[in-house]
Amino acid sequence: MGRKTSNTQQSFDQHAASYDAWFDTSPGSLQYQGEIAALKLLTARLPRPWMEIGVGTGRFTQDLSAEFGLDPSRKMLRMAENRGVLAVQGVGESLPFKDGIFGSAIIMTTLCFVRDPKAVVMEARRVLQPNAALVLGIILRDSAWGRHYQELGKKRHPLYRHARFFTAREAEDMLRECGFRITGRACSVIQPPGRVVVAERGWWGYSQSASFAALQARKLHNSNSG
Repeated sequence: MGRKTSNTQQSFDQHAASYDAWFDTSPGSLQYQGEIAALKLLTARLPRPWMEIGVGTGRFTQDLSAEFGLDPSRKMLRMAENRGVLAVQGVGESLPFKDGIFGSAIIMTTLCFVRDPKAVVMEARRVLQPNAALVLGIILRDSAWGRHYQELGKKRHPLYRHARFFTAREAEDMLRECGFRITGRACSVIQPPGRVVVAERGWWGYSQSASFAALQARKLHNSNSG
């Protein structure tokens, strides 16, 4: 994740094991497969090396074969390292990397937990090479799963009470404001909570029924945002 409030980071440290274990449940595994399928549509043939901002426990980084990851949660980093991920502790708003060293960056369901989402995107832009790609994965705010997680947050769920979700338009506007050009869109997770029974594929573009959206954006060479 990026920079969380101390309470948020504490929550992720305390619940790292249960968070990761959810992906091994039937609904968690099926939802995960749909999200990975959409991400793979947009990450194929992207320039390397890749790094994931908000690597968490390393599942997405491992399956996408990204080389590096970053997260502030020590417990999650240990789990990512056990999956073979080269990960460092840090926050998305202040990446401990030099300018222009990565070919691509991935931010997977992380912006909803950070204190300053735009700062995280700007930092991602800084560490990317010219014409490099940023792939962003989000749970859409007005979708079935987005509403489900917001309801959990209202009930003081230890993780989702910290989350702030985005619409696809808000995410695209943020990317453009930060000096990116949208070059690809994909989606998945059509099945709503409580009715996830099969693994889904990824679809190009957006669907009004989808809860998960992925965006690919290229770093602009000349931008007043950078």
